[in-house]
Amino acid sequence: MGAIDNVKEVAKLVKKLGNMELYQQILDLQGEIMDLTQANRELRENVQKLEDKLSQVKTMNFNSPFYLLFFIINNQIKTNI
Repeated sequence: MGAIDNVKEVAKLVKKLGNMELYQQILDLQGEIMDLTQANRELRENVQKLEDKLSQVKTMNFNSPFYLLFFIINNQIKTNI
């Protein structure tokens, strides 16, 4: 069970008990957890994009005045020209 599911369960219990102030605080907490989860997802996507760019840069070679991109096809190194 994830954090959001746990908060939902606690919110249901608090609502049954009738403590509306605590119930509202738990709902606010749930919203914050959802915001943090979304931010985490976006950061992970950004990290993946940067790692992809970095791996591409590692395959590039500067040969004045150009950068050459090397890649492998059928175990043979090819360039982008």
